[in-house]
Amino acid sequence: MSVVTFVGKATNAPPTLAPVASRTINAGFPLSVTNFATDPDLPTESLTFSLLTGPTNATLTPLNATNAVFAWRPLVNQAGTIYPVSVVVVDSDWPRLSATNHFTVTVNPLTNPVISSVTVTGGQMTLGVTDRGLQGPDYTLETATNLLGNWQALYTLGSTNSRVTQMTDTNSTDSARFYRLQIGP
Repeated sequence: MSVVTFVGKATNAPPTLAPVASRTINAGFPLSVTNFATDPDLPTESLTFSLLTGPTNATLTPLNATNAVFAWRPLVNQAGTIYPVSVVVVDSDWPRLSATNHFTVTVNPLTNPVISSVTVTGGQMTLGVTDRGLQGPDYTLETATNLLGNWQALYTLGSTNSRVTQMTDTNSTDSARFYRLQIGP
């Protein structure tokens, strides 16, 4: 007489991904979406995440064994467009099984800022900005001594800054100085 014992599992169940809602954001505004995966199989299988579809400058970074973060900061030339995103998770058992999240990210059109006033007080030039546009893009104040000259950035207001209504050049000692606002990234 003999006793034979078999240990193992009969089938491989697919992993699942928690649904992700579509998003609407502004150009330049950082987006971070965590994808949560589970796999019911025991013993625990390893999961591998991949970005199947997404904007060219987006990334997908694993956080741990069951989560990965989709990150993206849309460029200004990506404004006014809808981008499909697909994230897949694959288990390590055989046959390999997977789950996929599909969502979209809509990037609002840009709203250009308007320089509404210019004042000079005590050698300082202050530009009034009546509409900095939507929060998200970087706004860089640039200056040059002539319109064909070498434009130099004075400072940049990043995407996390609240709307600014004034920009001041504290070093405006040139006899002629030109200003412009550049929107980025």
